[in-house]
Amino acid sequence: MPKIKQSPKLPPEQRRKQLLGAAQRLFVKKGYRGTTTEQIARAARLTKGALYHHFKSKEDMLLALVENMLSEFSIRVGPLKEKRFTPGEFTRTLIEVHEKDNYAEFRNLMDIWVQAMRIPRIRRYLESFYEEALEMFADHVDTAYGKTRRERLAVGAFTFAFLDGLATRKALKPTSVDTQEQLKLYARLIECVKRQD
Repeated sequence: MPKIKQSPKLPPEQRRKQLLGAAQRLFVKKGYRGTTTEQIARAARLTKGALYHHFKSKEDMLLALVENMLSEFSIRVGPLKEKRFTPGEFTRTLIEVHEKDNYAEFRNLMDIWVQAMRIPRIRRYLESFYEEALEMFADHVDTAYGKTRRERLAVGAFTFAFLDGLATRKALKPTSVDTQEQLKLYARLIECVKRQD
């Protein structure tokens, strides 16, 4: 086997990004279970020792990828926490993230996501993140969309389900959904909830 010629010494954070980029490409191409740490190290042009210096296991790499994906959500909704937002504003903000994404890549990332949910430690992390996001929604959504916290949590759960479904549909066939039309329909449905109170 030819010896790997490693790139010059890089700061630890850049080296981690290099490894995660290689892991993501391989997980997309071969699946999480079908990818070995040796393959990841080779794709990153590093040794297995270098890989294990930055990550304890392949599972830790998958968790880091999931954390990176979810950090975009946190960045996008951060400014919304400065005020009371409507469910429509929240939804529009997150749809803008998906509109800018490459949907072919998003389809591949969905596979990584599904594989991640099969690992108990990562599934618990995802569940915890979802619960925190739902709590944030209930804390900051305009109270006209739910007088009680329980009602606002229900509107939040509906909103996240709508966004997940829309993203999945767009990932399967980007031309099958007119996002702006779906957003208008969502807004009308939410206004019905508001009027019932």
